[in-house]
Amino acid sequence: MCTAPLSVVGLLASTRKDSVYYVTSSASGKPLSLDCDYRVEGVDFDVDWWSITAYGRDFFLLPNKDDRYSFNNENVQRREDGSFSISVSSERKTENWLPVTASEKGLFPSASDFDLALRLYAPGKIYLDSPESAPLPKIIEEGCR
Repeated sequence: MCTAPLSVVGLLASTRKDSVYYVTSSASGKPLSLDCDYRVEGVDFDVDWWSITAYGRDFFLLPNKDDRYSFNNENVQRREDGSFSISVSSERKTENWLPVTASEKGLFPSASDFDLALRLYAPGKIYLDSPESAPLPKIIEEGCR
């Protein structure tokens, strides 16, 4: 994930010491696509609260029948070792499924692309002092249709 100032794309952004945001539009150098399935692998972060959310390129949440728009440290299901895996896909998955579908009006610049945002609130020292080297989740492309 790359760092990006949320104030460019979000309302009511807080100060850097209160929150840090990472946004990515790609995995392994390819744009995130609604035609592909992804797995976000990680462990809890040195923060008070975190969330991973999918956004259309129009900066709005992607509509879905399940009204599921993100996972956070309070609702993600973890493995025995404390790690988590979130499935990001337009096709239904079992645990920790983050559905991504095109909006009715369509997205831009591409109707098939989306972004993932990681929000970190009350971040630990490494996220404030060295955000480019802080531990982040891995995004793995599992396949495309």
